[in-house]
Amino acid sequence: TLPWQIFVSSDPTTKGYLTEYDPSNDNFISGGLRLESPLSVMAEPGYEVDLSQGGMLAEGLGSKTLPLTFSQDVTFSDPVLSEGHEYRVIIEFISVPADVV
Repeated sequence: TLPWQIFVSSDPTTKGYLTEYDPSNDNFISGGLRLESPLSVMAEPGYEVDLSQGGMLAEGLGSKTLPLTFSQDVTFSDPVLSEGHEYRVIIEFISVPADVV
């Protein structure tokens, strides 16, 4: 049984924040709106990771099922999007053998 680690991060466009997306054009809006707080993800067992920072989400040995919880703070000052637009974020999960890191 080999040790492993899972890392989570976001992409350079959304930087961990739910960002304005136009599904009719299938793209993020350049200079578009975003929520004030970044999205976070938590693995159980594991760690909570702020997606604007990225980091190690979990580590372990052998095969394991990890429930994930996504958490997003919202405020009254978060912008309302134009009709037809929505908030999206891109998340990347990377699993590596623990001895590689």
